[in-house]
Amino acid sequence: ELLKPMGRRCAPGQRLGGLEMIKRLCLTVLLLLIGCQSAFADDFQIIASVIAAEACSEGQVGMDLIAEVISNRAKKWHKTPLEVVTAKNQFYGYTAPNRPKLYAQCQLEADRAATEVFTGETGQITGGAIYYLLPGEPLRSWHGKKIITYKKHSFYTEEKR
Repeated sequence: ELLKPMGRRCAPGQRLGGLEMIKRLCLTVLLLLIGCQSAFADDFQIIASVIAAEACSEGQVGMDLIAEVISNRAKKWHKTPLEVVTAKNQFYGYTAPNRPKLYAQCQLEADRAATEVFTGETGQITGGAIYYLLPGEPLRSWHGKKIITYKKHSFYTEEKR
């Protein structure tokens, strides 16, 4: 009951209403309080800090899109979100030396995005994307159809181009 999605998902550029934002923040605080003595709190913080390291400079929408990719991969590959972000060579943000600093800069937004991963509330703004690239990164054979570009990130499905 506690982890049921709490409402609509915003498209890029939209803002949440006051009540929706309060609900999401309350859930984040509650989940952290419940799990503060458990592995969940550690998993949550790792995922939130990876999201921050990947897209802190892109604001809430950019971090939400990264969270959606994490969620999409977890569902598709039958893995936990933690297994997804800590897999070798998958998320630079996991090994980034500045991860703690970036997390500190945008903790509230990153925590909100991580909450969406755990509640399954990430929506489908990326159209089911499971990969993304930054400018200058090579397009690989597994990068399928480009779905959306938001600021510096381009998002891809496995569907063939």
